Amino acid sequence: MAHVEVEFLDVGQGDSTLIKLPNGKMVLIDCHFNGPSESVLDHVLERLPKDENCTPYLDCLVITHPHEDHIGGIGKLGQKAKIKSIWESGHRLYIPRDKQDEYTDYYDMLDLIRRIKRQGGTVKVLRANRRGFTGGLDDRVQWYCLSPSRAYAEQERPSEDQIHEQCLVLKLEFGGNSIMFTGDSSWRAWSEAIVPSYSELIPTTFLHVSHHGSISFFADSEDSESYIDHLRMMEPDISIVSVGLNNYGHPHAKAMELYRKWTHHYARSKGQVMRTDELGHIVTWLYEDGTYEIMPRYHMEALSGRFILARAKVRPEPGPDADGTYRRGVDITFNLEVSRVPDFLRPLKVRWEVQNNGVGRDHRIHDWYLGKLGFDTVYQNRTAFHGRHNLYVKVTGKNGAPVAEFVHIVRVRDEG
Repeated sequence: MAHVEVEFLDVGQGDSTLIKLPNGKMVLIDCHFNGPSESVLDHVLERLPKDENCTPYLDCLVITHPHEDHIGGIGKLGQKAKIKSIWESGHRLYIPRDKQDEYTDYYDMLDLIRRIKRQGGTVKVLRANRRGFTGGLDDRVQWYCLSPSRAYAEQERPSEDQIHEQCLVLKLEFGGNSIMFTGDSSWRAWSEAIVPSYSELIPTTFLHVSHHGSISFFADSEDSESYIDHLRMMEPDISIVSVGLNNYGHPHAKAMELYRKWTHHYARSKGQVMRTDELGHIVTWLYEDGTYEIMPRYHMEALSGRFILARAKVRPEPGPDADGTYRRGVDITFNLEVSRVPDFLRPLKVRWEVQNNGVGRDHRIHDWYLGKLGFDTVYQNRTAFHGRHNLYVKVTGKNGAPVAEFVHIVRVRDEG
């Protein structure tokens, strides 16, 4: 089935999202490939298609604004991959002459833009407009630009706050679902421009949280009254926070409380606000029939099983019905069976994680949670939602030695 695959990359204290469109074209929104995150560039290059010379190429690079945590390593990206087009905000920074050595990523960005123009590529400076566009990428995928309304020139000497108030904000739509990419946009951008002008475009399925979970999406400081009209209008099913180790207090506790409050959840579940510093790369698939799935990449990579020092499997009691599914309301006991484990690795420690992916009446339920962690090889849960549910099992031995890692899939049918 035709789908859009979106990977929110774990780049530490920065932002980067890799998108594969239904026709195979690749889009990267922002980058942060410096320092410890440089290895993520290799992951991106592996995912990109290759030309006749085996050079990776990227169909479009989106630059929401020219701050280091959103353009870090852009020079290395431009050296190792061919970039066919750029969409950008158009902002230019004023850098004092004695500080220019500290802004190598910014000057690499300017060099890359000039090079793409010389080579006949496309560079578009986007402006807020309620009309959808495809950008020559894939006619089935609509993009909407909600900000900026203007670009700052170097001679205006824009402050960081001014750039954030005019940060590029993009919305992607496919198959009836959508993702809102907010960059580092501030509450003023939303309250003064986006909400008054584009209210019909604000509801979204996924929210890529602004500014690594900073309070600036809601207020100037934690002591100020929070602006929440934008988040109430969005009412996202899932919110993704791109964040890493930092000295800025990101994500802010008050901001996270608001995201958890206004992101869809059932009962007491808070598992639909997901963080890259906790889950690593997070992958979602938007399908043309209006459904979607989401999971951490390490769940995805464990689907085929990694049996490092032993074989392992889960034996559920009771097992599924003849069609391979369960009905709702079934209490299942999952028994872990591990064979051929050397004695020196015992006792074994087991981590049980659950990733729900509801469909039909439960289509908004996609929470992740840690089910159990310890030495118990038995885990119990109930089939509560229609859809496909991943039970991720990681087995480690003494001193944390990896033993086995796999995913047991539970399918629950909707009986109306």
